[in-house]
Amino acid sequence: MPRLALDAIPQTTFWVNLRTADTRLWDIVRREAYRRADNRCVVCHAAGILHAHEVWAYDWDASVQWLYAVKALCPMCHACQHIQHTALRVAEGTLTLDAVVNHYCNVNGCTEADFWQDHLAAYGEYLFRSEVPWVVSVERWLREEGYDENTVERIKGVIHRRLADGPDVDIREY
Repeated sequence: MPRLALDAIPQTTFWVNLRTADTRLWDIVRREAYRRADNRCVVCHAAGILHAHEVWAYDWDASVQWLYAVKALCPMCHACQHIQHTALRVAEGTLTLDAVVNHYCNVNGCTEADFWQDHLAAYGEYLFRSEVPWVVSVERWLREEGYDENTVERIKGVIHRRLADGPDVDIREY
């Protein structure tokens, strides 16, 4: 498995996450992720501007997408992780595909052909996952991180409503 993977977040759960559920809580969570990573990207170890990235696990039998971790990433590693969103940024001219491919290949010690093979696999996984009506769960992670039960239940309710209503954020606003 490559150090830096191309993520396959299902379209059915775009914008249904901890960050969009509570921006004040997200600010605390992301700062803690940066602190734990000693203010460096956990993948390529770059210092400087960091993004917090939610890592999801998928329980196919129960159709549950659950928050597994939040990790600190540099902007380029984050662009690789969110490859579908990155395609929009490339189309808008705010990021170059060459930069993303080069970063991925440098971090993973692979070729451009390897990138495209991994990209195709991630896109297939994205399409496959997007067919499932996922329930998004952050409760276990919040409890493991020591958040109180009122916070857990409040965030759970917000996420449940977002899933019921559908996301209301344009992906280009990310």
